[in-house]
Amino acid sequence: MKHVDPGQFSFPASTPTAISPADYAQALHPAGSRGKPSLCAKNPDGTIYSRCMLPDEAAHNVDLWLEAETYISMNRFHGPRRAENLAELNALILDLDTYRAALLAGQDAPTLLQSFETHWARIGLPRPSFLIHSGPGAYAIWLHDPLPAAAQSRWSALLRHMIGTCANLGADPACSDAARILRVPGSHNGKTGRMVTILSGSGQRF
Repeated sequence: MKHVDPGQFSFPASTPTAISPADYAQALHPAGSRGKPSLCAKNPDGTIYSRCMLPDEAAHNVDLWLEAETYISMNRFHGPRRAENLAELNALILDLDTYRAALLAGQDAPTLLQSFETHWARIGLPRPSFLIHSGPGAYAIWLHDPLPAAAQSRWSALLRHMIGTCANLGADPACSDAARILRVPGSHNGKTGRMVTILSGSGQRF
């Protein structure tokens, strides 16, 4: 599989499934990155099976995991996916529980997209690299140049600020840890039976 520069991707709202799960994994974790992302699958009993692998292995294997509810870590690690094993910070994320936000509950995906983009423009937040419709809610990912584990306190402070400025979008303050995993587009949400899809994104790495 050839290396794909995440900066070249552009995801118009009219083609939310234009990127494959493998390309998505590679855009998150380019080959040669320091540390390993984790692929995770939810078992029928609700337990999570997790495996750390090199970035190119994750991109190569993700399609094989899609029969289960499949997740991937946003950051990379040396060993098991725990904060003390953090190798590189790779992304800032907002988990948007829109169904809990009074002004957004019940909106369809195109209307949600417009609400998100209007709010981000108003507060001066750039469009995310990926905006994912995960089932009952959504999540936004801002990829950034790799940062060392020593930057985690400042990374966390910025994320808390972003959560605060997006509280009206349902931003979940509990989803602010570096070991967070999120559903892979192309997998299914077992709670809703719906496929996880990409709504839009700039593809930019900040």
